[in-house]
Amino acid sequence: MKKLIFAFTCLFLAVTCRARIITVDWYGSGDYLTIQAAIDDSNDGDIIIVRNGTYTGDCNRDIDFLGKAITVRSENGPEYCIIDCNGTGSDQHRGFFLHSGEDANSAIIGFTITNGFALFEYLPPFFEKLSEGGAILLENSSPTISNCIITGNSTLANYAYGGGICIRGGGPTITNCILSRNWAYLDGGGLYSMEGNPTITNCTFSGNQAQFGGGIRCEHGSITVTNCILWGNRDNRGEDAYSQFSAVHPTTVFINYYCIQGVPGTLNPLFADSNNDDYHLQSQAGRWEPNSQNWVQDDVTSPCIDTGDPNSDWTAELWPHGKRINMGAYGGTPQASMSPLTDFGYIADLNNDDKVDFGDLKLFTKEWQNEQPLLSEDLDRDGFVNFDDLAIFGLQWSYPSALEPGITYQVEKCDPNSYRSPAAEPAIETRFSVTVEGLYIHFKDMMVANCCTDKLGLEMTVEDNLVTIYEIEYIPGVCFCICDYPVTATLGPFEPDAYVLEVYEDWGGFIGSTSVVINPPQ
Repeated sequence: MKKLIFAFTCLFLAVTCRARIITVDWYGSGDYLTIQAAIDDSNDGDIIIVRNGTYTGDCNRDIDFLGKAITVRSENGPEYCIIDCNGTGSDQHRGFFLHSGEDANSAIIGFTITNGFALFEYLPPFFEKLSEGGAILLENSSPTISNCIITGNSTLANYAYGGGICIRGGGPTITNCILSRNWAYLDGGGLYSMEGNPTITNCTFSGNQAQFGGGIRCEHGSITVTNCILWGNRDNRGEDAYSQFSAVHPTTVFINYYCIQGVPGTLNPLFADSNNDDYHLQSQAGRWEPNSQNWVQDDVTSPCIDTGDPNSDWTAELWPHGKRINMGAYGGTPQASMSPLTDFGYIADLNNDDKVDFGDLKLFTKEWQNEQPLLSEDLDRDGFVNFDDLAIFGLQWSYPSALEPGITYQVEKCDPNSYRSPAAEPAIETRFSVTVEGLYIHFKDMMVANCCTDKLGLEMTVEDNLVTIYEIEYIPGVCFCICDYPVTATLGPFEPDAYVLEVYEDWGGFIGSTSVVINPPQ
């Protein structure tokens, strides 16, 4: 009898504590009409799914998580699910408010938040006016905020912080978000952090304004920014680097793999159409066009493609890719702009193991006859997985055995800091490095060449297990100066084996050699 009671108690607890899926539909077909009503009825661990629509009204703004560790996400992404706070200059309405108690198990995923307005409140003893977080205010909380578009929000007061997001303590994680056209009267047009430790990855900040730190402003804390683009933000300095990102002592800042306007040597990210809030990156190989729901090709390719942190997960990006994540809000997602390195990998290699076999066939058949955009299995990119895609898959079956190793490379502009005249200083021998990823060899060097060169290039030969690279310059005439040109290249695919790599200058001068081992894919 005791065993029976114990079993029943466990069953009862399992049922009552199980996480629920709660739906919100503004048009009446969900569990609730408003987001706040769904949160009120939720428990820790529950997932609230908000269906397509524009959500406004009192119960769809100033949304309070009430200290619960829950996930609130849209069903189909920020383009289809909009929280319109309808804030004006006479009242205060923001999107979300999370305060002490919400930890890393809370999440806001896939919303457009717009027209948030944080009006001032009087603070004793001098009744100063304070305004924080036009779209999202976080107080000592550490949620995940991802795949959100935070645009057209503002804060207004003597002390106004974070037109888009204001962080007061805590360590939130913000990924794949766009913060655009937000405004703060004082600090942090896009985002402001005070005594917080935010981690911001693959985000785009553009068109935000404030007196100090139009894009991001941090004080008394630490911040980590990786794979982010900050471009076109303004403060009282204009659009220099400080206007994009500023920090006040004591603040610890870690910025890795960035595109920040005003930083010397940083190139324009080439947004598709920032005037109309399209922050996809232009690409000659293909860029996702959200209005037509199709891939289009541009005349130029953004320098932010394939230049993110090499340790970041790039595998959700569709082929052709460079096996390296893009910077900005769409990096690491199916909407990532395509790489011009079309010889890198295979479109039918769906599990990214450098070969096309039964593992890829299993993934392909799971999506058979599925009609949905941005599927990697949709090999002809027409939004439907059918016999046309099967024909492409069949042509690549058993690759890479049918391919010969090739080389794709990129030579960047001369670094002005490394410019030197041979009359003043002898040339320094270049030093190259190689790394192995799958069946490919990644090569890097600082190529010494004439600063007036007409063209720079790499050529490769493969004979048995000897791989030879030639660094070649084509000089139109006499020019008495030398520059260092950063060179990156991808070689392969190679059959698993040991290889010797030799590097030469202009078909003659020996630079160096190294040995590499290509291991069989696991």
